[in-house]
Amino acid sequence: MDKTDKSKADKIKAKYMAIFREEATEHLDNLSLGLLELELRPDDKELIHSLLRAAHALKGSAALMGLEQIKELAQKLEDIFKAIDDKLLIVSTEIVDALLAGTDTIKAIVDSAGSETEIKKAIQKAENKLDAVLAPLLGLEKFWSEAQALFKNVQKLLIKLTEETASAEVLKDLCLKIQRLKELSALIPALADLTPCLGKLEFYLIKFKEHETGPSRLTPALLIIAIISELEVIVNSPDHDRKEPIALIIALLGKLQSL
Repeated sequence: MDKTDKSKADKIKAKYMAIFREEATEHLDNLSLGLLELELRPDDKELIHSLLRAAHALKGSAALMGLEQIKELAQKLEDIFKAIDDKLLIVSTEIVDALLAGTDTIKAIVDSAGSETEIKKAIQKAENKLDAVLAPLLGLEKFWSEAQALFKNVQKLLIKLTEETASAEVLKDLCLKIQRLKELSALIPALADLTPCLGKLEFYLIKFKEHETGPSRLTPALLIIAIISELEVIVNSPDHDRKEPIALIIALLGKLQSL
């Protein structure tokens, strides 16, 4: 490339960088203002979606310009907004602080504010805060993955529960699966609605093991099958709202308790 071509290329790059800065500044302003409102209106879907769109647009334009540091920070912002939208994270002062740190750091990079050393320190600090917010979600991914593996052949076990004398091994296997899910979910705040249900189900499975044989086993067996089937729906559809299946599980557990 001769000097003339290089000069043209530099001018084109400078032109697109100016456009990027202008658009990025608008997205960052929207993020900063929106985050100040988020703590006051944590359940405002329209506000959350506008913040999600701003972070997504910022990530996309940074990727096009090859600005990896901005792209990675914007990706973390987007992941947090998505988790808030999906109710996997509950808005708190700490979360808003981390989001503001990420937004302010991107702004510093865009504006070239501060020395290279200062910006590197700011990036590291912001990433640490954002990663701390995202850490529980990694546990959540592990939970769904292990839960799906545990429930892979659960229907085969459930069918055997309707038999007049379900084998001790079948009941032991079901108990171990539910116990493991309960232990995993107890470590994840986002699953606070699921953990008590699993604890109660484990209790009733143990009681069922001690239940006398005969027709009287059929009703609790059918209720347990219905509960575990609802759990299977939750496990295999982690992105769906689980309010309805949880409500049904609670109602079925109530019926089990009344027997």
